[in-house]
Amino acid sequence: MPRIAELAVWAASAKQMPKLRSIAPIKLLLDSTIHAHAITHEDAWIDTGEVLWGGVHPIQTGYAARIPVHSADNETREYRDICRLTVLATLARRGVFQLYTSAELMAERIRHPPARFQTTGYSDFSLLDGLRIESLDGWNFDSFTTGGANVSDLRAAQRKRLRASGDTLYETILRVLWSDVHSQDAWHIRTAQMHGMYALLTMDYSLVRLASAQRKRLDQIGITTRIMTPTELGEEFGLGPVPPYLFSYTRASFPVRSDLCMPGERRRRSTAKNKSV
Repeated sequence: MPRIAELAVWAASAKQMPKLRSIAPIKLLLDSTIHAHAITHEDAWIDTGEVLWGGVHPIQTGYAARIPVHSADNETREYRDICRLTVLATLARRGVFQLYTSAELMAERIRHPPARFQTTGYSDFSLLDGLRIESLDGWNFDSFTTGGANVSDLRAAQRKRLRASGDTLYETILRVLWSDVHSQDAWHIRTAQMHGMYALLTMDYSLVRLASAQRKRLDQIGITTRIMTPTELGEEFGLGPVPPYLFSYTRASFPVRSDLCMPGERRRRSTAKNKSV
């Protein structure tokens, strides 16, 4: 199965590889939503029913296994983007794409439970596992630098800090977006622009719609960084989709059930225990 996944990625990208190699590395800043959706498999308890232990005592039996989050026939926009992300992540391992994070993106993620943005289960699988994703500008964790538990709203603290930064480019982008909801995203666009990123890769669809609507004004203020979804980036470079269930056996040394999916085709809550399937 790992070889089948590799073959599928080859088929999805082979035609465009000469062009991609000629312009590589293509630098991408990953939004936090990408980290969350890159987790395509989680571990779950497979219930195999009740048996009599010693022929007398009834006990529940089962086993833990890695299963895909989504079914193969999922038709959501998120799933279509994940099918492109499989190819982008694989090509990043081959040096075609170079992936980055930033101080403020890490500050966003650190205030959430770890399982939201990274694998924590024994058999969980993320498309980004093992990839070197460096920060463009160091780190800044509000949970540490502003008193952590003593601050009631770390998100508000981060926004307040950014608004007080006095950064001219950030303030200009914020005026263009004209949305306090996306004040942190304005900073991410500013960071991507300052560090020469080809795109800010995101699955925040409200941000993508807003940036698309304001693309002309962003061009006017000199923003060359694109704000794109994995599907948009894949289509721009002629890369096809590859379903994540093909990666079920990649780096697996434990039971796998690629024929199943998580209940409701949703990842378990960050604080939830393994679900039974």
